[in-house]
Amino acid sequence: MRVRTRLIISLTLILCLAIIPLSLYLIHKFEDAILARAVEKGLAESSFLARSVLNLLLTNGGNLAATRVDGKEILKIFEGRQKEELSFILAVFLSREKSQDRFILVKWPGQNEPFFYDPLPTEGFYQGPCRQNQEETCLVFTATAGISLDSPSVLAILEFSQATILKPVQQLKQSLLYSMLVALLAVMVVGIFLNLQMMKPLRELEKATQELAGGNLNYEIKTNRKDEFGKLAQSFNSMRQALQDYIAKLDEKYKELSAAQSIQQALLPVELPQIEGYAIAARYAPMDQVGGDIYDVMSTPHGFAVLVIDVSGHGVPAALITGMAKMVFVSRPELLERPAEMLSHLNEIFVGQIGTRFLTVVYGVFLLEKKKLIFANGGHPDIIVQNKKTGEIARLNARGGMVGSFRQMVYDQGEVNLSSGQRILFLTDGILECSSSDGRLYEEARLHDFLCKHAHLSVEETCERLMLDIQEFHRSQTSLEDDATVVMVDVL
Repeated sequence: MRVRTRLIISLTLILCLAIIPLSLYLIHKFEDAILARAVEKGLAESSFLARSVLNLLLTNGGNLAATRVDGKEILKIFEGRQKEELSFILAVFLSREKSQDRFILVKWPGQNEPFFYDPLPTEGFYQGPCRQNQEETCLVFTATAGISLDSPSVLAILEFSQATILKPVQQLKQSLLYSMLVALLAVMVVGIFLNLQMMKPLRELEKATQELAGGNLNYEIKTNRKDEFGKLAQSFNSMRQALQDYIAKLDEKYKELSAAQSIQQALLPVELPQIEGYAIAARYAPMDQVGGDIYDVMSTPHGFAVLVIDVSGHGVPAALITGMAKMVFVSRPELLERPAEMLSHLNEIFVGQIGTRFLTVVYGVFLLEKKKLIFANGGHPDIIVQNKKTGEIARLNARGGMVGSFRQMVYDQGEVNLSSGQRILFLTDGILECSSSDGRLYEEARLHDFLCKHAHLSVEETCERLMLDIQEFHRSQTSLEDDATVVMVDVL
């Protein structure tokens, strides 16, 4: 049964119940109308009886004994009513002194039974106990008929059973009561039926939802219903299948990301080289499972080199590009100590091969015997040199644009002499552009303050605390906006 049909049935039953008060009101009006009609008729009949008996008395020349009529004969006047409504008839002759001489002319039932009415009822209509049954209420009608006000007269009294007059109303009330009981029973039966019909699929949907929330993606609602609940169950099954497919794709993607992460981790140095006269440390914090930054510390013929690459974007594509870039450095050992030529070669390889992506690269070679640092920069943040003794901080820059954007890009090569007490930082913009909850950037000023406060610490401790400081600065955010990488070299 469709929900719409059930609603129609329920509204119909509610409407039936709503009609009951209106029915009771109409029955009450019907009762008033019947009583009003009975009063009007009773007044007319009592007056007619009084006049009829008076005429009979006058016809008999005022002979009371001759005028006495058997009540059964009088009943013929009220044919059809005495058996149901009429319960008492009385006609009494009253002398001029109405409180003294009373002669019963007509009495039914009980012609010879004594009659007492003291005082005599007033002319008109009232409701009171019936003479034949005091527990029952009657409509009592009295009327008098006489030649003049001072002459003897005839008093007529009629009593009609109110219960009998209102019997049709009582029957109607009983019929309505039975109808109400039947309607109430029907409402209860239909309500229970609808409840069972509606709650069963709802409980099934609730169970299915709980199963789904608990991680059971194989739970399926089995139903052949064609109504709204059936459509809802089909929608749930479709959603479950779509969710299952989506999670399967996520699992595949996660596996791909895990594989890419493993590859990227393999490209990062497992151990940094131990070089006499230098201390080296590095930290890397990707914003996603797989990042677009990579660093390396490589041996060269006359020293060692520090490489930091940042690819635009994140995820697997960025990780693959960083891996390819590192392979270029490994594949051209003759250019390891020629930073500018290495970046030019890298640019020529990647131009037109990586779509809209690009790389920023900083590459520095430490020449041990000459105690020099030669470097090139491809659109990357400058190398920072700190004199730990004086606190002075300088930036090393060499002209050069982003790698992979334009052909025949020119990269300058810079160099600087090294001395004991210097600290050299290679970093990505993920550190300088890290933002707080109120939109402030980490920036170089904060970095310089940090370096000055921690100049007495080793490079290992300083790298660790720098990453903690960045996370503290960014703590109200869910994750970093960009990968963050730092390689730090102390000249001992």
